[in-house]
Amino acid sequence: MWEKQYQTLFGWIPGFLSFLLIACGRVAEPPMQAGGLYVVEDGRGGFRPAKMIRFDSAVVHLRLYSNRLAFRPDTIVSDTLHWRVKSGELPSYEHFPMSRQLFASWSPELRGFDSVTIDEIRMVEEWKTSGGEIVGGG
Repeated sequence: MWEKQYQTLFGWIPGFLSFLLIACGRVAEPPMQAGGLYVVEDGRGGFRPAKMIRFDSAVVHLRLYSNRLAFRPDTIVSDTLHWRVKSGELPSYEHFPMSRQLFASWSPELRGFDSVTIDEIRMVEEWKTSGGEIVGGG
């Protein structure tokens, strides 16, 4: 009889511990805002700006600019962002569809806002109708 009470009392612990391990392994998701200008880690010890065009439950659609930053600025102004790769900069991408998990792993921080244009929305719609791939989508 005590075995049944023991199982009932402590039976939830393995499930709870599993939940904690899974939850702790996830990266916290940043505030999501279409038109948001984010600073993300560039994978080379620096940072780069990115604009969020759209997002849904699985995908974040970004524009990745070629600016390479040594630190995270307090604000980003869209007039300072550029597409042309200059010496020492990263390649730019007009449309970069990626998983929300991958986006969160880049440690994005919202630093500004720029309105989403009709052309940017069209890129996302064309991607959807073409059955485009998601970077980091598994």
